[in-house]
Amino acid sequence: MKSLYRPKTGWRRSKHSVKNGLLILPENNSLADEVARNEQSGSQRYRWLRAGQNSDKCRFGKIVETLDGLHGRSTCIIFSDGAGAFVLSADDTANTLGVIGSAIHSDGHYFDAAIVPGGGSKYPSPHNEETKYKIVMQGNKIFKLAVSRMSESIQQTLLRCGYTLDQVDWVIPHQANQRVIDAVGRTLDVPSEKMVSTIRYFGNNSAATIPLAMDHSIRSGKIKRGDIIAMAAFGGGLGWGSLLMQY
Repeated sequence: MKSLYRPKTGWRRSKHSVKNGLLILPENNSLADEVARNEQSGSQRYRWLRAGQNSDKCRFGKIVETLDGLHGRSTCIIFSDGAGAFVLSADDTANTLGVIGSAIHSDGHYFDAAIVPGGGSKYPSPHNEETKYKIVMQGNKIFKLAVSRMSESIQQTLLRCGYTLDQVDWVIPHQANQRVIDAVGRTLDVPSEKMVSTIRYFGNNSAATIPLAMDHSIRSGKIKRGDIIAMAAFGGGLGWGSLLMQY
């Protein structure tokens, strides 16, 4: 199987050999890759933290440079560069719960919905055809899948953790665009004032959108200590996931 630059071959393997919904851990960058990597390393590091087998703090960061070109309004209008990070620590005396629970999924049947064709073995470098090294998206399909999968994942995590949406103070979805954010809110029946949106400030910087949105909300005084926050991410692969936490 010849590889593309994004998504990586691991996602495509799930189309042929893995039951839909089971997690495939990919090899490299995209928002979905970051979701999987954070879940994989985060779950393991959480166990290490609790067992005292690691340093008292774990840092999860992402620096994103877009692979978008000026070939189409559907992608170039909103993408941006960005960086964000979370720092986790073990603290049995903390007054908040921290990470409460999470869910993560993948479905390789839609691997071609958002791709960067060039850079893998199928279209190797050098970049002799520029369009093959830029993001190619099936916009309408991605929109519908992003809204449905992120909404379902949040509901699944809440159910697993014994929470309801009424107990959630803020929802931070992947900041794809305002239409996606609004549609997730409508699907979940969450008031718009509880849906965090930073599109107008930062645009869509892929895997950095959620840490940037949370940081901005904390600095602006919107998110306060003790608040319950539901996060959801979605990206190429396809991969998606959610996390419930108390700040």
